Amino acid sequence: MRIKPLITEEEAKETSSLFQKTWQDTYKGILPDVFLDNIPKEAWVKRLNESGRHNLIFFDNDGNVEGAVSYGRPRDTRMLGCGELMALYVAHDFQGYNVGKTLLNAAENELKKMGYGKIYLWCLDGNEGAQKFYEHFNWRNIATEKFVEIAGKEYKYLLYQKNLHD
Repeated sequence: MRIKPLITEEEAKETSSLFQKTWQDTYKGILPDVFLDNIPKEAWVKRLNESGRHNLIFFDNDGNVEGAVSYGRPRDTRMLGCGELMALYVAHDFQGYNVGKTLLNAAENELKKMGYGKIYLWCLDGNEGAQKFYEHFNWRNIATEKFVEIAGKEYKYLLYQKNLHD
């Protein structure tokens, strides 16, 4: 098992497929089934290659992508000066084996090297597993929220922040 930067188009496609599957597993009961069932496998390929976005992928012993983290400069203008954790997904069968922790630590270290003292992420309200995960690693919900339209309905996202100098 190893972690490395996402480089190839094939890795981007496999990572996008992982994101699709984890969205379908994680957000079942939170987001509409019709929306989740129709997410294309390659929905995230373009986003994974955006300027300013960095990606690390976790491979199992067979070379399959089983986890990924995306991070980089802030996309939210309210958070200028902070680094952003954009996505962290781990395949269901690999959850509970420190893959998420390893990817999170790697992204935090990279953001610190990039000069960020504070970092943030947006977490969909109702995703209690993710909220507990981030809180366990000293991320704090700072009582800021935003609403995003998904499948014709507005959903609340909660802002989490972490000071990298603690």
